[in-house]
Amino acid sequence: MDYVVTGTWSQKAAEEAKKFSKNVNIINAKTSNGYTTIPPQSEWKLSEKAEYLYYCANETIDGVEFTWVPDVQVLFFFSFYSVL
Repeated sequence: MDYVVTGTWSQKAAEEAKKFSKNVNIINAKTSNGYTTIPPQSEWKLSEKAEYLYYCANETIDGVEFTWVPDVQVLFFFSFYSVL
Protein backbone atom coordinates (compact mmCIF):
# COMPACT_ATOMS: atom_id res chain seq x y z
CA MET A 1 0.00 0.00 0.00
CA ASP A 2 1.32 3.41 -0.95
CA TYR A 3 0.07 6.50 0.87
CA VAL A 4 0.82 9.96 -0.46
CA VAL A 5 0.86 12.06 2.71
CA THR A 6 0.32 15.72 1.88
CA GLY A 7 -1.41 16.91 5.04
CA THR A 8 -3.35 16.10 8.18
CA TRP A 9 -6.07 13.93 6.63
CA SER A 10 -3.79 11.69 4.61
CA GLN A 11 -1.46 11.38 7.62
CA LYS A 12 -4.39 10.13 9.70
CA ALA A 13 -5.34 7.67 6.94
CA ALA A 14 -1.78 6.31 6.80
CA GLU A 15 -1.69 5.91 10.59
CA GLU A 16 -4.94 3.91 10.45
CA ALA A 17 -3.58 1.71 7.65
CA LYS A 18 -0.54 0.88 9.78
CA LYS A 19 -2.89 -0.65 12.37
CA PHE A 20 -3.90 -3.29 9.82
CA SER A 21 -0.76 -3.83 7.75
CA LYS A 22 2.99 -3.65 8.05
CA ASN A 23 3.26 -2.95 4.32
CA VAL A 24 2.43 0.76 4.33
CA ASN A 25 4.80 2.85 2.24
CA ILE A 26 4.52 6.56 2.93
CA ILE A 27 5.39 9.13 0.31
CA ASN A 28 5.80 12.09 2.65
CA ALA A 29 5.48 15.68 1.42
CA LYS A 30 6.15 17.28 4.80
CA THR A 31 8.98 19.81 4.91
CA SER A 32 10.40 21.88 7.73
CA ASN A 33 7.60 24.38 6.95
CA GLY A 34 4.90 21.71 7.22
CA TYR A 35 2.76 20.55 4.33
CA THR A 36 2.87 23.15 1.58
CA THR A 37 3.08 21.38 -1.78
CA ILE A 38 2.68 18.09 -3.57
CA PRO A 39 6.01 16.78 -4.83
CA PRO A 40 6.13 15.89 -8.53
CA GLN A 41 5.04 12.32 -9.10
CA SER A 42 8.44 11.59 -10.66
CA GLU A 43 9.95 12.02 -7.16
CA TRP A 44 7.62 9.57 -5.43
CA LYS A 45 9.22 6.32 -4.30
CA LEU A 46 6.35 3.93 -4.98
CA SER A 47 6.37 0.29 -3.93
CA GLU A 48 6.90 -2.19 -6.73
CA LYS A 49 4.15 -4.48 -5.49
CA ALA A 50 1.70 -2.02 -3.95
CA GLU A 51 -1.89 -3.17 -4.06
CA TYR A 52 -3.15 0.39 -4.19
CA LEU A 53 -2.28 4.06 -3.85
CA TYR A 54 -4.12 6.37 -1.46
CA TYR A 55 -4.17 10.16 -1.54
CA CYS A 56 -6.32 12.98 -0.21
CA ALA A 57 -7.41 15.22 -3.08
CA ASN A 58 -7.89 18.30 -0.89
CA GLU A 59 -6.11 18.72 2.44
CA THR A 60 -8.46 21.35 3.88
CA ILE A 61 -6.47 21.86 7.10
CA ASP A 62 -3.12 22.34 5.39
CA GLY A 63 -4.37 23.97 2.18
CA VAL A 64 -2.77 21.47 -0.21
CA GLU A 65 -4.92 20.34 -3.14
CA PHE A 66 -4.28 17.95 -6.01
CA THR A 67 -5.23 19.56 -9.31
CA TRP A 68 -4.40 16.35 -11.18
CA VAL A 69 -4.97 12.63 -10.83
CA PRO A 70 -1.83 10.55 -10.23
CA ASP A 71 -0.84 8.36 -13.16
CA VAL A 72 -0.33 4.96 -11.55
CA GLN A 73 -0.68 1.38 -12.71
CA VAL A 74 -2.48 0.22 -9.57
CA LEU A 75 -5.90 0.76 -8.12
CA PHE A 76 -6.15 4.02 -6.25
CA PHE A 77 -8.35 5.30 -3.47
CA PHE A 78 -8.71 8.89 -2.53
CA SER A 79 -10.57 11.18 -0.21
CA PHE A 80 -12.56 13.51 -2.42
CA TYR A 81 -15.28 14.78 -0.10
CA SER A 82 -14.22 18.41 0.24
CA VAL A 83 -13.84 18.76 -3.53
CA LEU A 84 -17.47 18.01 -4.38
